[in-house]
Amino acid sequence: MNNANMEQSISDYLVALKQALAGNDPALTQDALYDAQEHFRAAAQDEPTRSFIDISEDYGSPTEIAQFYCEMESTVELALNGPAKKPAKTTSSSFFAILKDPQAYRALIYMLLSLPLGLVYFGWVMVVGLACLAACLFVVGIPVFLAFLKSMQLFSLFEGRLIETLLGQRMPRRPAISQDYQQQTSDASLMQVWTDKFRALLTNRRNWTTIGYLLLQCPLGFAYFFTLFGGALISVAVFLSPVVDPILHYINPINTIDLNWYWFPVAMPGGVLGLMLSLHLSKFIGKQQAKLARRMLVDQQ
Repeated sequence: MNNANMEQSISDYLVALKQALAGNDPALTQDALYDAQEHFRAAAQDEPTRSFIDISEDYGSPTEIAQFYCEMESTVELALNGPAKKPAKTTSSSFFAILKDPQAYRALIYMLLSLPLGLVYFGWVMVVGLACLAACLFVVGIPVFLAFLKSMQLFSLFEGRLIETLLGQRMPRRPAISQDYQQQTSDASLMQVWTDKFRALLTNRRNWTTIGYLLLQCPLGFAYFFTLFGGALISVAVFLSPVVDPILHYINPINTIDLNWYWFPVAMPGGVLGLMLSLHLSKFIGKQQAKLARRMLVDQQ
């Protein structure tokens, strides 16, 4: 089977698999499509004389693969998060329950990481990206700019892992399926291959939305760090101030700040209240951040 026919058969299979997975999580669909494409191309390279029908029979029909991925997703979800919990009734105690909600603390950790990561993302796009774009003025710079565009997949996957771990939102665990550059056809010239790659990467909307997401993370990182994580840190400091103050006075007797025991009735409830507000706000904004990541980093099937 020649390469052109193999590529067309793979493309048809992926279309059928995508249809079989219609209605499922787009992140799950992206993972399944990538795995299928990689399997078929690896099999075609290892056994070039083997027909696509034989390879697909060993791998499974689109319907069977779709069912397998749906079952695997349910198994992984059960292992990671346990049985689905019924929505808790809204009561006055739910406000205080945030203090023992692990998801709120994970969201707070994301807010802590958002500032350094936002700076790294911004620097990569503005420094490396613009340098690669300027290099395109010379022919030798085009592969460099292609590498920069390809790096968007790596940043997207890294941010997705962070979002899924800390904010609880299912994100793709595989890159989006590569465009068919016809790189396997023997009659394509090297110039044609690079031209097709450049055009495909340049017109891939997901690369540009990922760049926009990385740039947006810089101002958002500053806001999250100083308002949410900073607010939680100040609340803890206020809560502990009556206890820490005598120690600070012992270390530095000339310290003019005085928070003696009579501040306990004010400092401790105030610190707890501030921490609860920070946790509630972090959890809420974390959900909005996860929705933004899904919109900008995941192909909506």
